[in-house]
This record gives sequence, C-alpha cells and structure tokens, in this order.
Amino acid sequence: MEWAETLAVLVPLVLICFPIIGLIAILAFLIALRYVRMKKTAMLMDRGMSIETSAQHRADYSARLTLLLGVIVSMIGLALSVALYPIGFVAGSPYPLALGPWMIPGLVPFFVGLAPILWHFLSNRDRFGRRR
Repeated sequence: MEWAETLAVLVPLVLICFPIIGLIAILAFLIALRYVRMKKTAMLMDRGMSIETSAQHRADYSARLTLLLGVIVSMIGLALSVALYPIGFVAGSPYPLALGPWMIPGLVPFFVGLAPILWHFLSNRDRFGRRR
C-alpha cells in the first residue's frame, strides 16, 4: 500500500479520534478534580472541621483565585496596551491621544481582567463591621 493510500485512511481516522480522545481527557480531568476535592473534604472532616467550615475554606480559596486570575489577565492587557501605544505616534494617528483600533488587543484583556477584580472587592466585604 502506498503512502497516499495510507494517508487517505489515516487522516479521517485521526480526525474522528482526536475529538473523542480530547473529550475523554477532559472528562477524566473533571472526575479526578472531583475526587481530589472529595478526599480533601473527607480529610478536613477527619481532622474535626465541619462541612460549613470546609465550604467556607473553599469559598475563600475561590475568591483568592478569582482575584489572582483577574490581576494576571489585567496585567497582560496592560502590557499589551503599553506595547501597542507607540503605534499611534509612528503611524501618525488621526485619533485623539494617538489611540486607535490597534489598542483593542490590549484593552480588551485589561477590562476583562478588571471584571473579576471588581467582583472580588464588591462581593467580599471589608472588615469594618461587615462580612468578609
């Protein structure tokens, strides 16, 4: 069998198998994540922590993770914006402040990253007499 015939059989087989393998990998990861979370909760309960405390621990971790991801995405957007800003001066931009459409790849992640940061600070109240 020639390589062209082998390739003609192999390409459709790969195109069918890759999405199935990818779906199986995603589902296996989600199952493993769920299992690890269950084991962690069981371990905390063995050490005397109540289910409510465990749920609060998970909520605190989730809030910190949301803030961290927001800061990371915002900083990437800010770095892109700073890197793309000189294009307006080089190109002789007719836009005010030398801002133009080339700034979109930096401004979009910047503002998308600001959303979880704002959510973190609006949903987690401060320590002055309110829930933290």
